[in-house]
Amino acid sequence: PEFTQVLASAPGAHSVPIVELTLRPEALWRKYLAAHPTGGVSRSRFLNYLQQPCFRLQTCKSCLCGPCEEHGWQNFEDLNALIKALSLGAESERGFLARACALRDFLKHDYRRMCVNALSTPGPCSAWLCIPHGLSANGEFCCACYHTHVMGPHECDEIVYLMEDLSSLLEEQRRCALARAAASAGSARAELEEDAVAELNERAEELQGCAKHLDLYVRHMMRKALSHTITPKLLDELKVRPKRVH
Repeated sequence: PEFTQVLASAPGAHSVPIVELTLRPEALWRKYLAAHPTGGVSRSRFLNYLQQPCFRLQTCKSCLCGPCEEHGWQNFEDLNALIKALSLGAESERGFLARACALRDFLKHDYRRMCVNALSTPGPCSAWLCIPHGLSANGEFCCACYHTHVMGPHECDEIVYLMEDLSSLLEEQRRCALARAAASAGSARAELEEDAVAELNERAEELQGCAKHLDLYVRHMMRKALSHTITPKLLDELKVRPKRVH
């Protein structure tokens, strides 16, 4: 799954999901061989299987749509650059980068499937996975939601926790910089400390921008999950008799 991305099916009674390959078939074969050195599937059979029409090579770094590129791939690139610019120390920097990478991969590969599964799950539902709840905030979804919402799973909670931890770290750095600036008032270092405070303020604004894009990305992935639940029969009916779906 980490080397593929499943897209929505094309309308039609016999349509199948399109699977985008993030690596070329030969590279996927090498990954498979490394994971299963004893074999089981021959190279020719493996490569022939990937020649089916339902497989295609991914043509961009995240998805074929603009929101995935802007709010997904590009936003995580910006977030990684921001983490590296915070002078956290090697171990702390590696930890935050690993968390950002894990969150990116979760949203890209598993989040939509979990949202779809949550639609048919009775009882309490995670607020992160409930499509009616998530898309009703800005009036996109017109169906009432009767779920009892809970937090979790932890992969979804990380959407908030990662940003909160980075924000707390930035605020601590800012308080220290303000204290140094106050202590050095009137000295030769005063201007340098003021510049440091201004730079941290800019970093905080950048982090707010990343958090906003992350929220938009989550809602975009919810919309994709919703599209997977619309049956080809309903799409065919809408073509014949267009109407507002409530």
